[in-house]
Amino acid sequence: MVIGCSDGTYVIPAAKRGFDVVGIDIDREAIYGGASVLVGNHYLKNSGLKKRLELEKDVVGKVFYKVCDFMNYNPKDKFSLIFTSGSIHYEQNRDKNLEQMITKMINMLCDKGILLIEYIHKDHNTDKNRYFVSKEELNCILDKINNIRIISHKVKKYIEKNNPRDNKIHQILWGRVYIQKLNHFQK
Repeated sequence: MVIGCSDGTYVIPAAKRGFDVVGIDIDREAIYGGASVLVGNHYLKNSGLKKRLELEKDVVGKVFYKVCDFMNYNPKDKFSLIFTSGSIHYEQNRDKNLEQMITKMINMLCDKGILLIEYIHKDHNTDKNRYFVSKEELNCILDKINNIRIISHKVKKYIEKNNPRDNKIHQILWGRVYIQKLNHFQK
């Protein structure tokens, strides 16, 4: 499962490798396409996941997608892998409780399933108008959750050169945490 799947950046490669993938996004335009966006000096049409899947014939039947808030999504099956990149700091999630969001993701995993969360790490240079989290804050939340094991938790510097939105160089601290849900008999 990919939470915040957007137009399929991670969904399509996983499906091409033979995985059945569920992609959800709260943004209808991410799934169905929408307005053109200015990138540099050019307008690019947001085609959306649905259109991209129509063009990728080798993934037919491998991808299920849904427009919804994952906090309201109640799948009938559990997932062996859940991946989310940047969704915890989406504007739509700003008023949500981070511990509840992470707990919800973990509860959607099967025993021994893996949750991979990528996030922008908060530091003194981070945009104050968006919600970001530090490694320390995330670890405090994870320490409260039972039946999980942190496999890895790292923060690395990422340099985004000539960002097409503003043609500036951005330095971002990007965090990545791998969490395994343990079955009831493990400790």
